[in-house]
Amino acid sequence: MQTQIKKVGNNVTWINIIKPEILEIKKMLLQNNLSETLAEEIVRPTSIARVDSMRNSIYLTLHFPIFRNGKSVVEEIDFLIKSNSLISSSYNEIQFIKDYIQSHPDAQNQKHGGNIFCELLTSIYRQIQNEIEKNADSIRTLEENIFDASEREGIEEISKVSKKIFDLRSKLKSHIQVLDTFQSEANKIFGFEFDVDTRDLSVLLHKVLNELDNQKENVTDLKDTFDFLLTNKTNQIVKVFTVVSFILLPITFLASFFGMNTRFPTELVNADFGTVYIMLAMFFISLSTLLFLHFKRFI
Repeated sequence: MQTQIKKVGNNVTWINIIKPEILEIKKMLLQNNLSETLAEEIVRPTSIARVDSMRNSIYLTLHFPIFRNGKSVVEEIDFLIKSNSLISSSYNEIQFIKDYIQSHPDAQNQKHGGNIFCELLTSIYRQIQNEIEKNADSIRTLEENIFDASEREGIEEISKVSKKIFDLRSKLKSHIQVLDTFQSEANKIFGFEFDVDTRDLSVLLHKVLNELDNQKENVTDLKDTFDFLLTNKTNQIVKVFTVVSFILLPITFLASFFGMNTRFPTELVNADFGTVYIMLAMFFISLSTLLFLHFKRFI
């Protein structure tokens, strides 16, 4: 287990835990006058976002999409918030939390752990907005090149952007109910003046989700346009093959007919220019077929 401890202001301590261990967590909880029963919750991963209010503290579990080397990974972060402390715990080192702890100023205006929690989540949502902006650049590139991109490239790019949007939306939507509950419970512990911080955090979360919803609609429209172009191209190819098959069918029949190993009632096959006559007949059949298809507006 790794622990980072930072003193924020005069009375608030921020403890960040990486790879929590049950015995160490129990010891730390006792030192901070917290129930040992929370140790199991902190050490054990869960797939559900949650918030629990206790007598003088709030416990939250949130899941965040973390991007490493262009790939999305879901990381669980547990938060234990008190007036004089903030405890954050994750099962892997999360770089932006580490950087935020190191860069966070020792400000004197931090009143309690709830302020730090809101600042941290605000920083996380800002970084997610940066990822959303990268998505917007990818979408703009797709819009500009949709008529030039090959089928494989277009499908791969649309799939990558769609998956990124899905990963972000699916995890951040679970934050809405948790933060709503946190807002009402935090006011009881930290006072109603803290309502401003929690409202600002909620507004930022909804803004991020609205941006993702807009991008989802744009990608859906792009996918529909690309599917239409792909379907139209496929129809054109099928049309060409159909016309070619329609032209070759009578020619193939004629060639097969005269190629039969039987005696013909006419000397056309064995005539000096029999091959030329047959080739001319094939040419006129092909020309007649093309003219028929043209006047019928099939081609």
